[in-house]
Amino acid sequence: MKAEYIPPREDVIMQSESPDDVYIIVPREVEIIDCVMNKEIILGTLHTGDMFGEVSALCCRPQRFTFTTKTVTQLLRFKTNTLIEAMQIKKEDNIQILKNLFQDAIASKHYSRFWILYHLASLSDPHITRDLLCTTTKRSDVTLMNELLKQGLNVDSKDQRGITPIQVAMEQNHVDMVRLLVMSSADVTAIPSEVVLRGHVKKIKKAFGENIMD
Repeated sequence: MKAEYIPPREDVIMQSESPDDVYIIVPREVEIIDCVMNKEIILGTLHTGDMFGEVSALCCRPQRFTFTTKTVTQLLRFKTNTLIEAMQIKKEDNIQILKNLFQDAIASKHYSRFWILYHLASLSDPHITRDLLCTTTKRSDVTLMNELLKQGLNVDSKDQRGITPIQVAMEQNHVDMVRLLVMSSADVTAIPSEVVLRGHVKKIKKAFGENIMD
């Protein structure tokens, strides 16, 4: 890993170039620029702690955007191979990086990128993709969950413990999440007995004003 100071308005990564390097911003900001019909469009700004270049690196595809410094910026640069090797050695880092990339792709509505990463993760470790909905449920991120379900993910997918998102939502009393999952045809018949004993299911039913498990 190498720290570099880059002057303002410098192109760090050029659109369509090979994904050889990945960068982390230390201080300052970097703009994401898309070039369409010879016209530059600023898509957003990355800030301290953000990483860029990793999506194309992990997907082995040319860079989709140009990344340009706004001011004098310090960057940590490391080779794509270094990132891949680190992810293979530390499985927990691999899982967290891929989950963050999933969420970033959905939040930015880059659905084609999401599916590339999703299939990449499935080949790397099937548990990563199965855990995705349960992790989203635990974070109470209804917006992200809605987008993931729109992309066709199985609403009843189980995590490594064999737990489904609806079970997580009921156990943690996330009423809005339960509502979304039920409307998405989640299976509510296999709720663990310990959840029932804690009274969470009763609370959920009361919030809905209907017997969702009948």
